[in-house]
Amino acid sequence: MKMKLLSFLFLLICTFSLGKDVQVVDSTLIKPSYTKVIRNPDMLSYQLKNLRDQGDLTAFYDQAKQLLKLLEGNFHNKEELNAEKKQDLLWCCYLVANTPLIELNSYSKCEWLGQTRDLDYSIKERISDVLGSFHSSHFFPDDKNIEELRAAYYACIIRDLKRQIDLSTLNASSEELMKEIDSERTRKREATVSPELVLLPVPEGKHPMSNEENQKRLKEWQDEGYAAYNEINDEYTMKRNMILRRAFRNRTAARLVSQNEKDFVATLVNFFPENKRAVEKYILQAGFGSDEMDNLIDRTVGRDKKTEFLYKGERGRRHDKKVREASAERKH
Repeated sequence: MKMKLLSFLFLLICTFSLGKDVQVVDSTLIKPSYTKVIRNPDMLSYQLKNLRDQGDLTAFYDQAKQLLKLLEGNFHNKEELNAEKKQDLLWCCYLVANTPLIELNSYSKCEWLGQTRDLDYSIKERISDVLGSFHSSHFFPDDKNIEELRAAYYACIIRDLKRQIDLSTLNASSEELMKEIDSERTRKREATVSPELVLLPVPEGKHPMSNEENQKRLKEWQDEGYAAYNEINDEYTMKRNMILRRAFRNRTAARLVSQNEKDFVATLVNFFPENKRAVEKYILQAGFGSDEMDNLIDRTVGRDKKTEFLYKGERGRRHDKKVREASAERKH
């Protein structure tokens, strides 16, 4: 029963995406208003949109590598970022935020992720840095909705990364899955036809290879056996690499969320000062549950003059109670 369960778990890894649901484009995510740019074939955002619409996500992220070069160093002061290129960059931010991560559902995807060192993660991480750091008044002085766009795109990226962790429940079974495919390889090897089973009987005292037909059969078995062994080993290698890559991506996603959550919440506080509802709205959009919000705010921005508005009402009372209890515990 346990073996069947593990085989089913591996089948899930190979067949479905890493998230709970198949990731799709979020049709509710607000688009930038600069429509002229996205229709210009010379713009990177135009090229990315076409690749995404075609469903060619590896090509999308390969093309999006241009963003990493553009955003090297202190991109804020680059003179080549004229108004049109700034608008193009905002569209690229939208597209990266609203494009699914690569689904590890085939070995070719596994190889691509290994060769590019999880390029989809790298690009989403860099864009999240940009969304939290550029100066709206410098880039888009006349766009009154720019903070809402930036917050929504940032939240979308965090949400997708969180899905890699929260909904990859099979990660805990990686070690058992490795043992299962080891056992499977052993069973398949043992099941291959051994020489003595294909040889013709010979008179007592004679060596089996004294028979020319047996020599022929042994040669055929060796050719077929080596091919079968190679096939078994290749299958094992692919399954092993899929499991290891998936576990690595889960750990990487957890690290990226942990590294970015402080900047994310601080960015929301800066974008929406004294607007508790807006901050909570984007925290929820990022995939955090209502029951996680108190601890998230405490460990990221904490309670001070700038964030006091987040502690109005019940959260403030819960925080005061927690502080009192912690103080009493230290005294004991």
